[in-house]
Amino acid sequence: MIRSLPRIALAAALAVALAFAGWSVQRPLVMMRQVGLPGWRLESGRRCEDSMGMRWRHCYGTGESPGSAREEERVSFDRRTGRITELERVWHVSDSADLIRQEDSVARALSGHGGARIDCPPPWSTDGGAQRIAAWRFQEQDVRMIRSRWRGAEAGRPGWVVQISGIPVGYSGCQGAVRTRRLLTPMEMLGALQRWLVEHME
Repeated sequence: MIRSLPRIALAAALAVALAFAGWSVQRPLVMMRQVGLPGWRLESGRRCEDSMGMRWRHCYGTGESPGSAREEERVSFDRRTGRITELERVWHVSDSADLIRQEDSVARALSGHGGARIDCPPPWSTDGGAQRIAAWRFQEQDVRMIRSRWRGAEAGRPGWVVQISGIPVGYSGCQGAVRTRRLLTPMEMLGALQRWLVEHME
């Protein structure tokens, strides 16, 4: 029995390491699918730039979507660990009818992926263009949707923007530039421990 204890401990450590490794590979893909980003790699089909003197990489993409003038996307992550720091999709729409359709489509998709709706207060001010904020909580991230109105420089007429941002767990998805900390769930704490181990074992 005593001799088998080291083997049991080794098998348990190996199982934990394999689980962490699998989670490291799967988690970014899960996060990307939750916000509707394609690709099997963070850089897939995107133009990437590295931050000078820093570990961050930002990858950008553009495209067309039904009812929208233009769609943009961004994936930001730590080059060393592959940990996503933020995901973003932006739709520029031409009129209020398209705006409502796009908002409804995004809301249905986020709920369909298992996101739990967060009750968000209205924006403090609409001076910056934000007219509505909504958010959903996933195990891996919080996703915030912002509706904004701006005056397009090209056409000289009002335009609308729907933007969703995936932000790390531990922050409230309703907040904009200032994010409010919240308590982590046990699974989120396990994920945070895994990320810490990956970053400090290299």
